[in-house]
Amino acid sequence: MAAITLPEAIPVPDSGALPLSSALRPGPEHADLAAAGYEEAEYYLVGKAPAIDGDGHVRVAAAPYITRILVRRPADPARFNGTVVIEPFSWFGARAAGWILTRAYLLRRGYAFVAYTLDINAPAADPKFPRCQGRRAIPIRRSTAAS
Repeated sequence: MAAITLPEAIPVPDSGALPLSSALRPGPEHADLAAAGYEEAEYYLVGKAPAIDGDGHVRVAAAPYITRILVRRPADPARFNGTVVIEPFSWFGARAAGWILTRAYLLRRGYAFVAYTLDINAPAADPKFPRCQGRRAIPIRRSTAAS
């Protein structure tokens, strides 16, 4: 089996629109992140991983993938309590139910929160999420600017 490597995290280019499911949008996920001392950032995770069937057989040794993550974390690293809560976005409206139910607690206690988009439920309404054609991901342009 091919070696598994960590994905590359690429900041999503700023389009002027808030990310889908942003806590800054009005609605069930809204939170005043600035007042809580938090920041939100959106990334693509791009990499290769084995494709395994239901019986555990490797069908493709290094299948390319891309997904989106939305990260909410304390702006001041000293406030971070060391725990990251990870949750998939739901298939109904790309919502993070755990965030909706626990956001006040998470913000008060210094947790980081990461939600990820699954390829099978990639929301059509998100114009920034690269679409897949068949099994090949559409390439994205990587920023050449120094970070």
